[in-house]
Amino acid sequence: MNINSNTVVSLTYELHTTTPEGQQVFVEKANEEQPLVFLYGVGMMLPKFEEHLAGLKAGDDYSFELSAADGYGEVGVLDKFGNLKVLATTTFKIAA
Repeated sequence: MNINSNTVVSLTYELHTTTPEGQQVFVEKANEEQPLVFLYGVGMMLPKFEEHLAGLKAGDDYSFELSAADGYGEVGVLDKFGNLKVLATTTFKIAA
């Protein structure tokens, strides 16, 4: 079955970020014992994250990058509540 709206997705990944200096830094990992499980297409995840997963099926390998703007926003920008974002990232790299 391919990933599409209202599909329960369980996936493993390794997440890295790239600093402004170009250094890749490990952030987190979801493994088979503790996968990321979510309902696809209902707004639980970042829109661009879901866009990259669209159409994949069980066992597919994947790798993609999200810009800060498509992730959690640019550093030094206020969020909708007026809080300053301090997550120092430029790119998120996600791979199965």
